[in-house]
Amino acid sequence: MNRKGNFNAVLNVIIVVAILSYPGSFLETNNLTRENSQNILQICCTWGEKLNDGILTYYVPDKEKDNFIKRSFDEWNSKLENVKFMKVQDASNADVLVFIEYKNEKTVGQTKSVLDNKGFIKKVRIYISINFNEKRINDDTLSLVLEHELGHALGLGHSNFHDLMNPIVNYQNNIISNCEIDAVLLANNWKLVKNLQEPELPKLPMEKTVDCAQ
Repeated sequence: MNRKGNFNAVLNVIIVVAILSYPGSFLETNNLTRENSQNILQICCTWGEKLNDGILTYYVPDKEKDNFIKRSFDEWNSKLENVKFMKVQDASNADVLVFIEYKNEKTVGQTKSVLDNKGFIKKVRIYISINFNEKRINDDTLSLVLEHELGHALGLGHSNFHDLMNPIVNYQNNIISNCEIDAVLLANNWKLVKNLQEPELPKLPMEKTVDCAQ
């Protein structure tokens, strides 16, 4: 909180990503599943007035990896009807910023969502490291990692079963499921569902999880 009494809350969602070939990937995922017999997907956050036009803009400073990044955004765009990602050339106009890092990181993907003083998302920063465990990651895997991070950008938390939003990303969960789509609609229900019938003001959802087994 600053001296004027206004504040911006910052929510850090840090995802540890393991590539399929790494030992322990399946073990950690299975441990998550055993903690809860239900297939649960968390609801994290909600976009506010920036979602009024149904467009979330994104900016990519690094041109070298532009194609793999575009693939991830296009995949989400193909699944969602009432909200779309659109690339912009000016970072100051972007709702979502994607940064590519070349240093060897302990995490491959990290999403930081900046919330306004009402608790709504107003800016998202995604960091993708192309090196993990001193190995360079291929573009297909990086695209999958970014799809996971974009799930966070859309308001999703983690899941405890084998799907895209599991905190351990591998080739077994590379499809955006109907449950994840439904969870995005729930997270941003005020705009993506209720607003289709009559104008609605931004509202945080009451639900914090989705049971994907139903």
